[in-house]
Amino acid sequence: MKAQLAALGDLRPGSLSTQWNVCGRRMPVQGHAAEKHGPYYQVSFTRKGKSSSKFVRKEDLAAFAGN
Repeated sequence: MKAQLAALGDLRPGSLSTQWNVCGRRMPVQGHAAEKHGPYYQVSFTRKGKSSSKFVRKEDLAAFAGN
């Protein structure tokens, strides 16, 4: 059983989310909605009682999603 658990690798509870951020322009072009950029991927977790989040690069998603 220990060998099977060790084979799973590094396990940490958390949530992976997709973010779309609005363009930083103060005033969007008239008649157009604010432009969103993304997707950006973010993992949120709690460690030693403190909540934290980190952005995840697209090429690193498989490690976080368990794919």
